[in-house]
Amino acid sequence: MSTDPSSIDDVSITAQRPALAMTRDDRLSENFSVDYDDLYQALRQATVMMVDDEPTTIDVLQAFLETEGYQRFITTSESIRAMDLVASENPDVLLLDLQMPKVTGFEILTRLRRDQRYRHMPVIVLTSATDSETKLKALQLGASDFLAKPVDPDQLEGLVARFPATAITSAKRPAIH
Repeated sequence: MSTDPSSIDDVSITAQRPALAMTRDDRLSENFSVDYDDLYQALRQATVMMVDDEPTTIDVLQAFLETEGYQRFITTSESIRAMDLVASENPDVLLLDLQMPKVTGFEILTRLRRDQRYRHMPVIVLTSATDSETKLKALQLGASDFLAKPVDPDQLEGLVARFPATAITSAKRPAIH
């Protein structure tokens, strides 16, 4: 019996692999679900470190993030202390001003990316500089993203929350059902 291909509108074929042929990851993914309330809470437990020579900027950034439910902060207006604080506190996300006295944000970023322990730490660069060279240099040095001052609260929260895998490392892991 022959079927004219032009007479077939849509054909959908579904095949299910036998359970024995499935990989362990396939079997796990069938039962994987995330409790989004737990995930939200875990993300809000992320430790956010802020380095800016202007204490007022730190206060404003922290207030924005507290409004979104973040609770853990490490702050310093002394850039020379930044690397010691990163080493002792191991933050999940770093908000880093670029233009600071003594040690610039570029220098801190360079040191972080040279150190194997912090190579993948999310670093969101904050600066009032608007030139493309500054942004390009920061990204080339390994900045995860770039935020212009004055900071938009929605952009700030969106960027901090964008790094969930890192943020969960020091927070309560979400329930997997």
